[in-house]
Amino acid sequence: MEWQNRAACKDVNTELFFPVEGNLTDQQYWQASEICKECPVNVACLKMALDQGISNGLLVVSSLVVSPSKFSLK
Repeated sequence: MEWQNRAACKDVNTELFFPVEGNLTDQQYWQASEICKECPVNVACLKMALDQGISNGLLVVSSLVVSPSKFSLK
């Protein structure tokens, strides 16, 4: 997917967003939030996660990008 090459997190260890054990810690949440909030493809990322049923990390991305003017679940 071409948009993934433009993701702010493309070179970040995926365990930050998807911890192997347990849920995101507060520190992981805030680190991930900092990466996601200015990412040029965060809406595409959230859509892919929703389409694939990925729930880990969604809180981070969805809290930053979901708004009626930017995103539609259609």
